[in-house]
Amino acid sequence: MVLGLEENITLEKGDLIVHTAQPSGTMAKVLFEPLSKLNDSATYDITAWAIPYAYGVQAYAVKEKLAAVTTLPVSLPAPAPVNNAYGYIKSWTGLPDVQFLAACIKKGIKVRLSEKPFEIKDKRYEAGSLILIKTSNGSIANFDETVLAVARERGVTLDAVQSGFMDKGTDFGSPDVKMISMPRVAMLTGETVSSLGAGEIWHFFDQQLNYPVTLINASEAGRVDWKRYNVLIVPDGNYRTLFAKEGGLKSWVEQGGKLIVMENAVSQLAAADWGLTARKADDDDREAAPAMATLLIGHTD
Repeated sequence: MVLGLEENITLEKGDLIVHTAQPSGTMAKVLFEPLSKLNDSATYDITAWAIPYAYGVQAYAVKEKLAAVTTLPVSLPAPAPVNNAYGYIKSWTGLPDVQFLAACIKKGIKVRLSEKPFEIKDKRYEAGSLILIKTSNGSIANFDETVLAVARERGVTLDAVQSGFMDKGTDFGSPDVKMISMPRVAMLTGETVSSLGAGEIWHFFDQQLNYPVTLINASEAGRVDWKRYNVLIVPDGNYRTLFAKEGGLKSWVEQGGKLIVMENAVSQLAAADWGLTARKADDDDREAAPAMATLLIGHTD
């Protein structure tokens, strides 16, 4: 690709056509733009963003829309075998598994979590693996088809098993395999809460997880019955009385509530009379520390 050179090209079998007239058209333009224009003088190495430069791809920009002979098929994971399946296992790998779990919970599918690793048919499953048992989901019509459909929608693969007894490690009937309940999640918003911080969290739940989160104005926090929720997310913000020792939030945590505190709210919680101590970071910690600090506290059995 020579910048600014105009020439005739002939499409051949195997060529890829990326249209900009699509929902992700802006992203396509960013990834293939040969000459980016920026008003910010602090940005450098902008060519690393362009796929043709970064990977040496021979690419051309055309002035007219091209009609492709065919389109690439969407590759979906093959369904797991369902004949005599006792249940299904999903190793925990990342965000797609969170989305799969959220979708299952919303459909009323009961999902279990293994707190210890186990092995079956020479395959090892680490702690955190999801387990879906047919006998625990008798109320779900067409259980196999329903579960596999959710897996395909979320782009994950499931492993079918014919027994709850494992070759090594935790069996499905073990106390180390626990049922996952549908968490009732709340998040603080309002004038004293960072709009960017709260917006990022809300977008994650609403657009990526497709999971409900209740928004609570921080000014009303003192009148909230926290027992209605399992998890409370406190974004970056300024909270004067939220962490008061005599407030109901500390008691809620002691009774099993999970409190996720982010960014500047962490230092405010550390300064409160909760028995927490702020640790002073040394130079190595400062270099390795992420931009966002997050603290999760909660009562454990």
